Amino acid sequence: MKKQTIIIGILLVLAVCVEAAPLKIGWAINDISTDKSVELAGTFHWRHSKGLRDPLMATALAIDNGEDCVVFLSMDFISPPGHIVRRVCKRVKAEIPDLPPEKIIFNATHIHTGVSIGRTEKKLAEEYCTYMSNQIFKSIKEAWESRKPGQIAYGYDLVVTAFNRRIVYFNERKGAIGTSPRGKAVLHGRTDVDDFSHVEGGADPFANYLYTYDMDGKLTGAIINVGYTAQVSIKDVYVSSDTWHDMRKLMAQHHPGVYILPQVAAAGEATFEQPYYKEAEKRRYRLIYGRKEAYPGEFQRKQIAGRILTSFDRAHTWAQKEKFSDLPIKHVTKTLKLDPSVPSKVDYEAAKEGLKKIAEYRANPPWKDPAVKKRWMSSLKGRESVCKRIVRKYENADKLPKVPMEFHALRIGDVGFVSERYEYYFEFGQRIQARSPFIQTFVIQLAGRTDGGYLATERASENGGYGTRFLCPVSPKGGHEIVEEAVSSLKKLKAMDKPNQTDKK
Repeated sequence: MKKQTIIIGILLVLAVCVEAAPLKIGWAINDISTDKSVELAGTFHWRHSKGLRDPLMATALAIDNGEDCVVFLSMDFISPPGHIVRRVCKRVKAEIPDLPPEKIIFNATHIHTGVSIGRTEKKLAEEYCTYMSNQIFKSIKEAWESRKPGQIAYGYDLVVTAFNRRIVYFNERKGAIGTSPRGKAVLHGRTDVDDFSHVEGGADPFANYLYTYDMDGKLTGAIINVGYTAQVSIKDVYVSSDTWHDMRKLMAQHHPGVYILPQVAAAGEATFEQPYYKEAEKRRYRLIYGRKEAYPGEFQRKQIAGRILTSFDRAHTWAQKEKFSDLPIKHVTKTLKLDPSVPSKVDYEAAKEGLKKIAEYRANPPWKDPAVKKRWMSSLKGRESVCKRIVRKYENADKLPKVPMEFHALRIGDVGFVSERYEYYFEFGQRIQARSPFIQTFVIQLAGRTDGGYLATERASENGGYGTRFLCPVSPKGGHEIVEEAVSSLKKLKAMDKPNQTDKK
């Protein structure tokens, strides 16, 4: 009996160890920019680009242990454009037969100075889509084919990259046409008013890092996962990768030849803009730089990139003391069916009123200032589209189908990853990380093969304002369905370490 117990114990150890195998790691980065005159994404009003300020990039990291694999693909874009991602996956299936397309996690940095494919002139947009898909495929192919034995380390640090941008008042506010459900919260609202109550929620102070090395222990790259959407230069009229360009420049100076792959953690209501202390910030920049900004957001981009680099180095000082060259990798993908959002009657009536006002504005624009008139007239089409969608969803509420979403859960040793496609509110990400069985958990928002949209919490939906209720394809219940699936999947991945109770007996 004793001998049998020993044999069972050895088999259990082997069953666990078989999942751990030597790691192979590959990196690649390619330009997805254009210097042609395109429309920029990220605002209701149209912005016609005047050229290229700094390059947009597509970065790929392949990690494989012979048992399972993952390719992370991060693009400087507002969200992964579904038709381009699907085109890339089709090529991967045809031309890289040993890489299953479902093992690729696509994510976007959510810049607001990238190309708006839908608004750009059709021929130019088609040319750009072909170029972008070719470059993204090239990054994936190069990363996959350049895999060689390597090591990883992981760590985290606390760094201020963003703030909650939803300002809550004691009194209700009326929302703008097609953008803001009526409620007590306002996006970027004023705080110097008598009925200011509070900033609605928190922001993510955690920066999660996964560092990669060659077998000699030389740093080769890192995933940087932060609750920050790079939209500091939202008022710019040049194509730009925003803060990530500044970060790449700093990395080239301090860590030559080291790749970085940006991921946005749950940050649906986060922004670079401080909710108050705005005058103090202006004074600070005046004293630091002693000049005016050369372009919109220049100073803040530099400041945030500098904070991330400091955090990156601070975490690396201790994380690098524990490197791993053979680890279990397990990657599962599935399609979730989520609870759809249903507009309220108040939102429905507001949308119908909005459609009337839009028709009136088109017939007789009320704006005297030419610049204001141009901006509003260019935004009416987008606002009209939102209002029509609200009316349609409300009138067909009993027929709304579940919303499909590509979902990834991944473990690399004691690190977990989960992905979802939406601008996922911070609180959801917090729920996942707090309940995760892994030492660190990376939540990746705006990830998948289709465009996203906001996904607000219960509290935010009650407060209303931009980014909630009718602007969310999925309800708060659906947001929590993602949480439950994420936690359940992570626990199953972690359980591969533990022999079951029957075997123990």
